[in-house]
Amino acid sequence: MNNSSGLIDSNILIYANLENSPFYRQASDFINKEIENGKKFALALQNLVEFYAVLTNSKLTNPVRAPQEVSQKIQNILNSGFYGVIFPNTQTPTTLVLFLEKILVRGAEVHDVNLAATAISNGINTIYTADPRIFKKLGLTAINPLT
Repeated sequence: MNNSSGLIDSNILIYANLENSPFYRQASDFINKEIENGKKFALALQNLVEFYAVLTNSKLTNPVRAPQEVSQKIQNILNSGFYGVIFPNTQTPTTLVLFLEKILVRGAEVHDVNLAATAISNGINTIYTADPRIFKKLGLTAINPLT
């Protein structure tokens, strides 16, 4: 999927689907404008899992979304034709270890490192994210479309 405009991070996808988020308008406008301009994006399987986990968790989302609603949103994303889903491949574990040796992360930060390894091992070096810090440290082009 290296013919994409880049990978959309989970936070941008989540904000674009939470009408009560303070970032809803910027995230949804960004995605809609880029799609209108003919751009296609990559999503990692990890992004879809995180999207589901956040939107169905009452500690993270208010109001919490029903599992069926979020499953349908994922299906709509997959059917839209604007996103291609990428997966870890045989290069991803080695890239992950190299990245973990390059920067020291703790706890949940490893998920961003794993996402970066998945992107790089699929030929993608641009990510659109609300939190570009770790991705920039790893050498990716990290763009915050919310600023």
